[in-house]
Amino acid sequence: MSGLEPGEVGFDSRKILESLDPAQVGVALSKLFAASIGDMVVVLSRSPAHKHHFLADIEWMVLPAASSGQFYVVETAHKEHGFRAPIALVTWAFVSEEIDRRLAEQGDGPRARLRPDEWEGGEIAWLINAVGSFEGINAGLRWLRDGPFRERRIKLVVKAEKGRAKVQTLDDLMEAAKGAPV
Repeated sequence: MSGLEPGEVGFDSRKILESLDPAQVGVALSKLFAASIGDMVVVLSRSPAHKHHFLADIEWMVLPAASSGQFYVVETAHKEHGFRAPIALVTWAFVSEEIDRRLAEQGDGPRARLRPDEWEGGEIAWLINAVGSFEGINAGLRWLRDGPFRERRIKLVVKAEKGRAKVQTLDDLMEAAKGAPV
């Protein structure tokens, strides 16, 4: 006997969730949080621009994004074995008007560093990091545009003419990339 009523297919996920011990759920969520941080650090450790950062710098880049759920790790899977590995990372923040101005005015100098409380300090969305392989970053940006930011603008800094920094939106960047030579 399967325990299903005639005509039912599968299982009731609500019943399964209700039957779980809250302490075990907490342990599983802690492990998932730690694994997410590990995936983010793996991507950063492979990046020429980030692999020599100190742990304190990595902490400032990773923990606020992980704590707020404002990140996406792009993975690739081995065709035969199914082993998955992180290949890119995108992080974003929702900032106040004051932080929006600071990010927009950072120019060609060092990247503005957000304090942990600034990651969720307002309504203005900014892409903070896009790190990893070219294909992985593109997949992460498409995921952002087609998913969480389908109905919302997100700003980012790109290199424009002569390497100068320029603020634009993700939609504008993706539209411009359509016509770019491959």
